[in-house]
Amino acid sequence: MSNLPIIKWQEALEQTGNDAEFLKEVLDDLILEADEAQEAMAGCISIGNFEGIKTAAHKIKGSASYLCCEALREVSLLLQDLGHAGMNAQESAQKQLMNTVIEKFNLYKKHLIDLKLEISKGIVC
Repeated sequence: MSNLPIIKWQEALEQTGNDAEFLKEVLDDLILEADEAQEAMAGCISIGNFEGIKTAAHKIKGSASYLCCEALREVSLLLQDLGHAGMNAQESAQKQLMNTVIEKFNLYKKHLIDLKLEISKGIVC
């Protein structure tokens, strides 16, 4: 997972019709949504709400995929899948699943910080 690019600038630019200003706007929107999802997931983790983790991660997965933010998309997909698994797991398995969720959530936070830093450098194609 760590070998995935933070963002594929050329592909992201193509997704927005080669409009750099629009790309910047939608990336800013993604960051806001990802920050909100991070807060939601943190709250869900604290109470063991796997469904909430799945829902928050799902929202980011789609936007990150559309904007070619590969690392964030991948970890969001993992969190979504873990949330789904936790919803269907027996109570005895949920603790181990939650430990994995916490590990991937920390990776989510790292990838979000990396994306913010990359965006702050400007579009690079």
